[in-house]
Amino acid sequence: MDLQKLVVLATACIFAVACSQSPIPTNEATMAAATRAAATAQAAIDPDAAYRPWPTWHYDSRQDDMTGKPIYWAAVSSKEVFNLDFPYEGKQSATFAIRVHPGGQTDLMLTIARGQFICIPYSDNGCPIKVRFGNGDMRIVQGTTSNDQSTTVAFLPDDQISVHDIAKAGVLRIGIPLYQSGDHVFTFDVSSLDTSKLGLPLPRETSHGT
Repeated sequence: MDLQKLVVLATACIFAVACSQSPIPTNEATMAAATRAAATAQAAIDPDAAYRPWPTWHYDSRQDDMTGKPIYWAAVSSKEVFNLDFPYEGKQSATFAIRVHPGGQTDLMLTIARGQFICIPYSDNGCPIKVRFGNGDMRIVQGTTSNDQSTTVAFLPDDQISVHDIAKAGVLRIGIPLYQSGDHVFTFDVSSLDTSKLGLPLPRETSHGT
């Protein structure tokens, strides 16, 4: 078995263990833990591995206990691999995730395994996040943090960003500052997003300005 197959197999195993009680992360801390575990598995096999658990979309779902209906989830790793200063050192990539709840509520999440997003929604500076779809213009949206105030998770506003826009974009770029590390831009290959696997209808063939 070659190295690439070993990396994929180990990553899948680690993800399965991390989410064994709930195949889809039910909170942002679990999402970050799964990302961190996958990167750790790759590092154990090859110190020079790219630390990108999901270079293309990874899908999962689980049943919501309250409604009996499925919650859908998809995640993709950033093309960039970065290494922060102490105490967050170690190669990692960012993860962009889409979570669709029963009834259609959508969470758009940017996560990292280690570090601190500078995202304080109720401060003077707020939580500005730069977003660019494909070759379109950059725009700034106001993000939010998770309920537990995790510094490794930032939510993008789903009322300003459409899942179908993401599916049509091909490439999604997200810019956000990290504590004592300045602005970072993360690039995601979103070209293969299958919205039907999120319980959503396929997008119409209309232009969204990109």
